[in-house]
Amino acid sequence: MIDDVKSLVNDKGINYFFCSFVEMTGAPKAKLVPATHLEAMATEGAGFAGFACGDLGQGLADQDVAS
Repeated sequence: MIDDVKSLVNDKGINYFFCSFVEMTGAPKAKLVPATHLEAMATEGAGFAGFACGDLGQGLADQDVAS
């Protein structure tokens, strides 16, 4: 299945994806991810800055939170 998506990405010339989630207060959040990271997004998810996820007690210097 991932190979089908990779083919579509190449055929359509897609360079980026918006990887999104809904944070703890219900607000949608997203980040731009290069299409070259498609397989990692599909298998590992995407990391988001913890401070952007809501009240997690994290700051700018803290590690990403996986979604």
